[in-house]
Amino acid sequence: MKLEYKYGLSIGVGVSCWVMAEFFLGFHTTRLSIGEYSGYIAILIPIIVLWRALSEKRQASGSLSYGAAFKSGLIISFIAALFISVFFALYIFAINPRWLDLGLAYERSKLLGLGITEEEIILQTDAMAALYTPQIQIASAFFGTLIQGIGLSLALAFFIRRRTRVS
Repeated sequence: MKLEYKYGLSIGVGVSCWVMAEFFLGFHTTRLSIGEYSGYIAILIPIIVLWRALSEKRQASGSLSYGAAFKSGLIISFIAALFISVFFALYIFAINPRWLDLGLAYERSKLLGLGITEEEIILQTDAMAALYTPQIQIASAFFGTLIQGIGLSLALAFFIRRRTRVS
């Protein structure tokens, strides 16, 4: 299996497993106040996996240019983005179809706690509702993963690169 596919799928599976763990722990159903923050921990998965992938690629060839490291990270991120967006479609439509509604209701309850007017709450929740759709969430999973991967690849490629030494 090509390195990029192996590690792209590793990120996809890792993030999907994290989301399922959040689901089973109730972070997407009954304990949304924790789920609001727990998803940020998932950023560690692509950081660790991309680092391992680029290190392995450098070790296998003895050198790795910045461009080659970035290209490899980009391919890994694209594969991960495809996997994660397909997973989120399955998650939203089959595993936890109430997730988006529960999230919107949770955001509404936070607004109620702020003591703002009902009219303002309606305006804000209507604006949020446009983002709480399956299409937006699936697209966000794809593009968010890809953009995050590009940023990580740019940074990690700088640290991983190694030129062949000329004697």
